[in-house]
Amino acid sequence: MTTALLHNAIKFSHAGGEVRLRCDKRTGVFDLIVEDDGVGIARDAMTRIGRPFEPIEEATTSSSAKGSGLGIAIASSLIELHGGRLLIDSEVNQGTVARVRLPCGPRVATAAAYLARRQVSA
Repeated sequence: MTTALLHNAIKFSHAGGEVRLRCDKRTGVFDLIVEDDGVGIARDAMTRIGRPFEPIEEATTSSSAKGSGLGIAIASSLIELHGGRLLIDSEVNQGTVARVRLPCGPRVATAAAYLARRQVSA
């Protein structure tokens, strides 16, 4: 899930752009948030996100940054299988925020705390 979201954020960002990964835990939910300042997604294309084999190809997207439309579809399905939701907010030429919202019980909270303590090198 995370790989697909990060891959898209990097792929659709401008040269020198920023991609941020953060997490937020509140009572009952754990959010994994991927933000970029890339090309963004047009409002009318938002309804097609997550449909298999329906890539979102915007006029602002370079020909080298096209996809199959499967990455987000698979990620979204996996998120739903875990009882979660994929929430996406985007604006053309401003970037995209993809939020994976998962239910968080005692076992999940322990795993999240463990992962937050670990250092991950890119």
